[in-house]
Amino acid sequence: MTRESSSGLYLLAVEITSRCNLRCRHCYGDFYDKDAISMDDAAISTIVSFVERMRIPNVTLTGGEPLLAGSRVFRWARELQDVGAAVTLTTNGLLAPKYPSNWFRVFSRVQLSIDGTREEHDRLRGSGTYARVLEALEHLKRGGLRQIVLMMTVHSGNVSSLLDVSSFATEQKVEFAIERYTGPSTGDLRMLTAEEFHGALEFCQTHKAHCLDPLMETVRHRHLPDFQIRHRGGCTAGIAALAITAGLDVLPCVRLRSPIGNLDVEDLEDLWEHSPALKRLRNRRSFESCGSCVHVAVCGGCRAAAFAVDGDFLGRDPGCWWPQ
Repeated sequence: MTRESSSGLYLLAVEITSRCNLRCRHCYGDFYDKDAISMDDAAISTIVSFVERMRIPNVTLTGGEPLLAGSRVFRWARELQDVGAAVTLTTNGLLAPKYPSNWFRVFSRVQLSIDGTREEHDRLRGSGTYARVLEALEHLKRGGLRQIVLMMTVHSGNVSSLLDVSSFATEQKVEFAIERYTGPSTGDLRMLTAEEFHGALEFCQTHKAHCLDPLMETVRHRHLPDFQIRHRGGCTAGIAALAITAGLDVLPCVRLRSPIGNLDVEDLEDLWEHSPALKRLRNRRSFESCGSCVHVAVCGGCRAAAFAVDGDFLGRDPGCWWPQ
């Protein structure tokens, strides 16, 4: 059972390294420059203390590619688990077979990236990477993990393959989830139109695929006319979630890369309580378009998507299809 947070912070994403072994076209971060850094034991100890003090129930270890941190990632996961957190690992899978499959049992969930068909995936992530993801998947399954999730980042070039990837996940007896691309347009890589995204979310509803996008809430609850009163959800950036980079910058979300502070000089709990940027994110009525929407309580739009369009995280979510 997931414990209750004492602070309201339910998810902390920790980028343990800014290094990556891939150069994915759709990546939202700069994870392969010559100045890439990784966390050390002291940084993780600081984070563990915040997780314990604030009773943060869920921590995601990510990157970059977190397995580039070596075997330390398993020890760090255990330290976080020991203070009560459920720990998720997100990985591109390439290094997973390097470690004994049973080591991955320390994680409550392992999320593997798979971005369409073999051709689509390799076009985004590099030739031969699809085959290596399949190798990683088989390796993880041998370890008897509690939960394996195939995560697909959906964009204009692969949205037509949703059924293919969903069916593959079903065949493999693992879970399937999607998230949307929120970066710049380059060639066949662009954000979905509002109509395309609506279709993708309806697919998730019909096929029971996971999607944590705030607009998914409007699809789930559209049959309840008073849902905005009976339920609160939507975008968690700065409301129920934060991210920490390898350099200890604190972000509202891994995709909303606008730092609100740095743990070298500031206290996470203080930032959570007093950051002006987080206070703005918590005032959904101030959002452009979303603020006056009937769905504001359950959605609020994706703040990272709004930020990607014009640098304003209070702006309109470009993926929203609801009338203004």
